[in-house]
Amino acid sequence: MKVTVKGPIRDLLMFFRLTGIRKKRFRAAAADFPVRGAMNDLAEKLHPPRLDLLIKKVLEETQDTRTFRLVREAAGPLPFFRAGQYISGKITIGGNEITRPYSISSLPHEALDPGFYDITIRRKDRGFFTSHVWDNWNTGTPVTTSGPLGQFCFERLRDKRKLVFIAGGSGITPFKPLITDLIIAHPRVEMILFYGVADIENIIFQKYLDAIAEEYPERLKVVYVNSGAEGDMWEGESGLIDRRLIRRHAEEPENYSHFVCGPPEMYSYIDRELSSFHLRPG
Repeated sequence: MKVTVKGPIRDLLMFFRLTGIRKKRFRAAAADFPVRGAMNDLAEKLHPPRLDLLIKKVLEETQDTRTFRLVREAAGPLPFFRAGQYISGKITIGGNEITRPYSISSLPHEALDPGFYDITIRRKDRGFFTSHVWDNWNTGTPVTTSGPLGQFCFERLRDKRKLVFIAGGSGITPFKPLITDLIIAHPRVEMILFYGVADIENIIFQKYLDAIAEEYPERLKVVYVNSGAEGDMWEGESGLIDRRLIRRHAEEPENYSHFVCGPPEMYSYIDRELSSFHLRPG
């Protein structure tokens, strides 16, 4: 390939000509804005920046956890989402808008028919946002959210056929739709869920998870790990989710893709535990 350099002076002159060319094109342009394309309308429906919803139902999951079912005021389908994505709830307190992301705990097809999102929220001690939710969110309460967002999703081209899911506390919420969606849509995928809990009386979605594991034992194994083990009252795994525990249940964990969701303090610890498996980041 032959490259000709014109020189800095000639390049500079061409740069100054751009202003005149631009003005000429502005004068020749139509006065009206371009007609909005069908793809623009479709993109806005699929990825709306804002949704105005109502709480249709409040479900008591545990003593400190509730699921809020959100629908459109006039009913109808909601934007589709991928299992593992979230929406951000928006509230205004003292004139300030505050947002918090919450994983969608319902299934993707339920957004279209009958048309709802479930978000499952655990109340935190002295939690600013969750305290407001507990005091103010009831059936019929209007709620503003973002559209579905996030990349915490299974990617067939990236992820392996064997998956390790590591959840801590309310970090179980994205795994509920992920597990069900994978059972339905990806029959070759096998999953091991390590679920760290501190209170065995308040395990979120326990009946739901146990039912799937019982029906599909070759597809899903659930390992509850009690960090607050109470002697003879608990017969399962206890302590923290570490590399030894993972290796005991997941043979050759290097051959699994690992998904992690939990409280912020959990991530640095889990990163250290997984480092010995020499996993590809991503």
